[in-house]
Amino acid sequence: MAQEEKSYQIGKQIIAEHDLQFTVEYSGEIFTLRYPNIAERASIEAEISRNLGNQPRSNFSAEHVALIEATVYAQNLVIPEKSPKWFTNAWTCPDEELLSQLYIGYFQFRGKLREKLRTGGFKPVSEAGST
Repeated sequence: MAQEEKSYQIGKQIIAEHDLQFTVEYSGEIFTLRYPNIAERASIEAEISRNLGNQPRSNFSAEHVALIEATVYAQNLVIPEKSPKWFTNAWTCPDEELLSQLYIGYFQFRGKLREKLRTGGFKPVSEAGST
């Protein structure tokens, strides 16, 4: 029996779990990521801080901070079952450009998601039935 997909009601819209997944294409390969909830984002930001030795971001070069942010987000958001099998750990990936593209993909998706929420682009509650 198939597992029922989780969904979330936000205002008068229903967002299915698959609506919170997005893909990033890099060098002909497709990576699938998931959009984090607020608690997950807080955890990711805390992990970034720990990886910076709990020092202010201003103590590091912008390039270093960007690499740490991209790596932590990729590590937490890439869905392994829906991404290339060789990508098992962002921390051991030598391709900084890949990590950067995954991070950029997250920000692009975040903008699209916010716009879709703002404009009522998801299924209205009345059409969603019982979810």
